[in-house]
Parts: sequence; structure tokens; C-alpha cells
Amino acid sequence: MTDVVVVDQGTPGGRDTYTRNLVSMLRTNGWEVSTIRMTSDADIQISLLTGSDLEFLLRFTILGLIGQLPNASIVHTQRTVELLPFYLLRSDAQMVVTCHGKDTLEMSLHRPWWVVSLYNAVESIAIRSADQVICVDQSTKQYLLQKHDLPDDRFVVIPVGADGTIFNPRSQAECRHQSDYELDDDILLFAGRLSEVKNLPLLLNTFVEVQRRRECFLVIAGDGGQREALERSLHKRGLNEFVNLCGTVEHHVLADLMNLADCLLLTSDHEGSPNVVREARACGLPVVSTDVGDVSQIITDNSQGYVVTERSPEVIADRVELVLDDNSASRSPDRKVLFEFTYNRIETLYFKN
Repeated sequence: MTDVVVVDQGTPGGRDTYTRNLVSMLRTNGWEVSTIRMTSDADIQISLLTGSDLEFLLRFTILGLIGQLPNASIVHTQRTVELLPFYLLRSDAQMVVTCHGKDTLEMSLHRPWWVVSLYNAVESIAIRSADQVICVDQSTKQYLLQKHDLPDDRFVVIPVGADGTIFNPRSQAECRHQSDYELDDDILLFAGRLSEVKNLPLLLNTFVEVQRRRECFLVIAGDGGQREALERSLHKRGLNEFVNLCGTVEHHVLADLMNLADCLLLTSDHEGSPNVVREARACGLPVVSTDVGDVSQIITDNSQGYVVTERSPEVIADRVELVLDDNSASRSPDRKVLFEFTYNRIETLYFKN
């Protein structure tokens, strides 16, 4: 019997990073792990035609109903709805789910009402099979407690963490030497899915405001449904020579970008516990972010960056300028953001139950 089955669709982003870090550390510490994902490196690969989360859930559930899921002592999913097949099978495994944010709230911004309603219905059934619900921040816990009639002690807050073997400080001069940027350039970095929840118009408006005050560059690492709209906006505003759209990048490349940049800029409307902020801090990169998720618990003083409550390009640009003007004093890394601290708490939770 497998020790742990880890389930995650495998879409690039924070959940994927979390899953890969978790599986790596479990295996390093002697756990026998099976993964169920759509990626080619999964132990059980679920191929998708559309790439949607609902198709993944449907195909995953069918696998369970025809007896193709492995037996395990622990099942750890990355969405509450992914517990559904194990709930239907009445599995004896310990059920653990990590909730990375307010999924249905974010879905309501860009998905049809009937998809959100279906997701809500499945979630309300599946979450009741969970022995432990890990929430990546306090606001996600409160959201789920209000939404579902479940005991408080079934929920625990365990923030995500960065992989310190990849995300660590390196010479900014060396990283820039390997790129097209000069040492004295001011460089902002955005890293994440190009989706509505990231509020890319606010990102661009903030960059334009900083650009109005001083010459600077913006590197965007990530891809998603809003890429075409972003490209049109860049062309319309004449920003192409100042903005580098990198697309999806490997983690080691993202670490290089974080070490060559002067500031990570996050303008999201909603987040849970954004791992990109922890990865930036592990590299010593200052962060300017809207007040979302648990960012205010990561960025706790001005040497690490700023958390902005006003969604104003001018106000956010003010904070970016403070970081750019004081960049040399802001490159100290934060070891408390590393995934090893997250893993230790998860493993303790496994043994507890």
C-alpha cells in the first residue's frame, strides 16, 4: 500500500509548485508517494482534452469508480472537489486537502454561474470527507468556516513556502550580465498566471505611472487567458520596448529573474498565500503588493517591501519608487519563508491523525 497519494491537476502556478515541493520532500524523508496529475511525470497521468479543472475532476472520478486509484494510508489533494472520488468510494484513507484560496469566489469572476454552482455543490459534499483541511492563510480558513458547517478544529492554517535550493540570493550583477539589462537599470518583475484575478490593468497602470517618473523596465513571467489582451494593451500604449513577456518559465529561470530584478510587483484582487512572494523574499527581492491573502504577514517591515491597501496606480507607484531608491538596503533574504517549515507542519499533521 502507498503511504501518500497526492492529487493535483498540474496547471502551472502556485498549486503546482506546492505539490512538487511537497512530493519531493515526502520522498526525501522516506515516504512512498503516488501522484495523480495531468503532467507527464505523474505516476497516474490523466490526459485532458480541454485542460479544465472540471474535466480533470470528471476523468479522475471515473478512474476511481472503475477501481484504478491506488490504495493509500493518506490522500492529500489540492482542491476540495478532488476528494470526491474517495468520498464516493468510502475510502478508509486519512483525507487531507490544502485549500490555496477562495476558489469559488475567484471562479465567479470569470466562469459561468452554472459552473460556479456545480463547483459549490461538489465542494460542499467532498469537504465533509476531509479529516483535515489545510488553509494557506487565515482569510481562507474564515471563508470556508462561514461557507460550510464544519468544526473549527478540522481546519489548520499552514502557509506555503519557497524551495530554498532554487530560490536563494545570487549576484545581481552576474544575473544582469547574462541578460540584456544594464546594472543601473530599474527593473520590476511580475510572476504568475495572466488571469483576471491578477488585475493586470492595475499592473500596467502602475508601471506606466512609474515609467512617467523614471525610465524602468517590466519583466512578466507567466502565461494565461489574459495574454492577448495584455499584448494589445502594451502595443496600444507603446510599451513593447520596456516590457519583456517571458511566458511560463522554469523555476531556476524565475529565480534568476528575481535576482536580477529590483522589485516584485503584485496587483492581485484575490490571493491565498502567494508563493511567488515567498520565493521573492527567499531571494532577498523586495515586494510591493496589494493587500491580499497573507502578504501582510510576509512583508512585515519596509526593508522587505510594502503592502498597499489602496488600489491606486499612483499610490502603488509611490511605494515602488521607495524600493527603487533604497534597493541596496533591501536585499537580505528571509529564511522563514522556506518550504521546509511548511513541510514539517504537514508531516506532523499526518502523524497526528
